[in-house]
Amino acid sequence: MTAFFQRHIVAQFGLWIILSLAPSIGVAVWVAGEAHRAQHRTVTTAAEALGRHAMDAVDRVVFERYSDTIVFSQLPAVRALDRRLLPNIADTLVTTYAPYYELALVVARTGLIVATNRSAGAGRAIESASLIGQSVAHEAWFQRAVQGTAPVQIEDFHHDAFVEPVLGRSQPVMSFSAPIRDGAGRVGGVWATRFARASLEAGLAMVSAGHAAERSFPLVLVDRSGADIFSSMQHGEATAPLASVASVGFSTYPGIGWSLRVYEPPRGFVERNPTAIFVGGVGLLIVGGGAFLFFVLHRTIVRPIVHLAGQAPRLVSAEFVEAGPGTTRHDELGQLEQSLLEVNRLIREQISRLQGLRDVSRELQQVQVQEIDEATLHRFLSLVIQKAVELTGARYGAVGVFDE
Repeated sequence: MTAFFQRHIVAQFGLWIILSLAPSIGVAVWVAGEAHRAQHRTVTTAAEALGRHAMDAVDRVVFERYSDTIVFSQLPAVRALDRRLLPNIADTLVTTYAPYYELALVVARTGLIVATNRSAGAGRAIESASLIGQSVAHEAWFQRAVQGTAPVQIEDFHHDAFVEPVLGRSQPVMSFSAPIRDGAGRVGGVWATRFARASLEAGLAMVSAGHAAERSFPLVLVDRSGADIFSSMQHGEATAPLASVASVGFSTYPGIGWSLRVYEPPRGFVERNPTAIFVGGVGLLIVGGGAFLFFVLHRTIVRPIVHLAGQAPRLVSAEFVEAGPGTTRHDELGQLEQSLLEVNRLIREQISRLQGLRDVSRELQQVQVQEIDEATLHRFLSLVIQKAVELTGARYGAVGVFDE
């Protein structure tokens, strides 16, 4: 490799240009790396902030449903299990807090459903009369509400046996169940509601897409077991979350082990970082300037030198030396190339003269002295003078030599 650089001036120029630009390129690369890391930290910080904001919003929504259940279970008409007023109270809950609730149930202590809402969240009538009189005494949520000490029993999203026949669609719901206690604190029944997952998904989708106009962080809400409750991830997107925020509940709502994962924005998202743009522009200028410098040096210095190096063997062998790109220049390289051409011209003239002298010598050898007559002598002397003129370019000097 060293011998290669020693033999090729182009390689030497290129190496020196690279070495001279290396510090600038190194600084540009370092600054670009710092800008990229700063950008990544900015995106990560934004993801963490979004995760906390979204998880807090989720906890607040669930806390409100938690509180609704407690409040409605303590209404006088509910505590009295007034079957005349209970359907109206259930309708009020579902329509007032639409679109959160799918169903509201009032269950007696025996486990029989005694009342339910007759209207959906949009106000349309639903066929819920078939639920009246059904027994839920064997249901785990009812048993925990009656026997437990917690103000509300929460059951994570699941497919409910009561919602699907009434509403005619299969969609997971979350159940809230609170014991109905009389004035003495005895459990007289259970107030139960079914929370629609669609309303939670709509809220999370708005948070995911609306945190910044040019950014959309995919969100995935998972339950205690790691199963997805909500996901805005597209197929094939990154699987490593930028942030993960665990639910801590809100106020009296203790939380049920949910966590929210925030993922990297989809491909095509570009953070507009002025530093990164500036550094990228400087890097392009450095590389472009280096390439332009190499082009100029190659054209003005390296190429004439390479041409001279290629003509040197022709000069040694007395061949015709071709004029190069430096003959019209007035600097040192131009003077060097013009001198080379002049030396080549003089050498070729000397060779031509020597060849003429060789020819004269051969003719002299062919002339026999005893055969010389006046005409031959005249021709011989004329030939000698002609060759002397051709060889020396000094007619009178040559004549003077032969006169002597």
